Amino acid sequence: MIPMTDDGTKGDDVAADGVWTFQYSKNLGKHDGLLVAGQQATFVFAFDASGNLEYKVSDEDGSFPPTTGVMAYLDYGNGFVDATIQNQPDGDRNTYVEPAPFTPPANHVAVNFCVDDTANQSYATKDGLAWSGSFSFDADTRVASYDDGWGGPFPMLYDDGPWDQGGHEPAGATAGDHIWCVTIWIDNTAEQAFDYGAIRGSVDGSNGGWIWNGDGNGSFTVTSGATEAIDAAGMSIPAWGDTDLRLTLDLSSDGANLYQDSEDPHVVDFTGVAWTNPEVKSSATAWELAPMYDDGTHGDAAADDGIYTWTLSKTQNPNDGKLSSGAKAEFIFVFERPNGDADEYKRNNVGYAEGVGAYLDDANGTFSEVTIMGAGAGNTYVEVP
Repeated sequence: MIPMTDDGTKGDDVAADGVWTFQYSKNLGKHDGLLVAGQQATFVFAFDASGNLEYKVSDEDGSFPPTTGVMAYLDYGNGFVDATIQNQPDGDRNTYVEPAPFTPPANHVAVNFCVDDTANQSYATKDGLAWSGSFSFDADTRVASYDDGWGGPFPMLYDDGPWDQGGHEPAGATAGDHIWCVTIWIDNTAEQAFDYGAIRGSVDGSNGGWIWNGDGNGSFTVTSGATEAIDAAGMSIPAWGDTDLRLTLDLSSDGANLYQDSEDPHVVDFTGVAWTNPEVKSSATAWELAPMYDDGTHGDAAADDGIYTWTLSKTQNPNDGKLSSGAKAEFIFVFERPNGDADEYKRNNVGYAEGVGAYLDDANGTFSEVTIMGAGAGNTYVEVP
């Protein structure tokens, strides 16, 4: 037997309101999993610790559990909805609920997408992996429609098994294998091309941090009358390595060491300004803005010298790891002018290296400076040998 709660925990909505709650996902053992379509979840309530006093009444065929005062709900991935409580016809005649299978909409084709995290196995549902792209997604119908502006909402990714067995993944998928997937449905009455990527930190389909590592955006096309499921090319999250990355930015002396136009010394791009609040964003951390430090912490060599520091291993996100051999880590700096305006450290789609230091460590943890190179979109990057 498992105790129910009326204290606002384990799924209980309101403490001490006399409504006692049991939520399956809050009581899973290590060998338990969530329900799949067609699986009956039987239950009966007991009012004493021995289990002898069950919530059952008698009729001409024996005893059965009533449903008066009982409420049951199922969560198919988008919040709890009312579930029908049924009685088993014979045996102990316990009550049960049964998840309904998802029915694909007519005149639509299934499109599958996956992100493989088997190398690191760091992502969980709370981390909000999602499939972003030129579509708007309805989580209730599982239908996506074209949206050139990438406005979302986007489909979340799941590791809960195939869509035709109560999950959200492609048919034949395995729940709990650290491959995060989703199957969506798109109208097949007309041809339409879609572009896409992958993000993390999404909440119910919102935008998030960009983790897509493909060569340009991914793409797929739904042709008119298509019926066979489309497998959109997915991605694998690279295995973490042993190499740490440290970046420094010299904002001392009002940017005297930053980029200045060499053709005309009177045309100053970044010098002569008291820059503040520097941050860095990098492909190594899903392009999420991270603070830099000049206080002698987080790898910073000296406090208050105007040289700000960011160290990859000091980030707080458990889904970010050190770099592996051959990895390219792109980055760009963002800082504020005294008036509060933000400015990226680049001009005309060119990221600058003046005043920037980039360092990789060795097996002994000793950092050595490495060459900074230019990447697309005006970012700079370093490459691990």
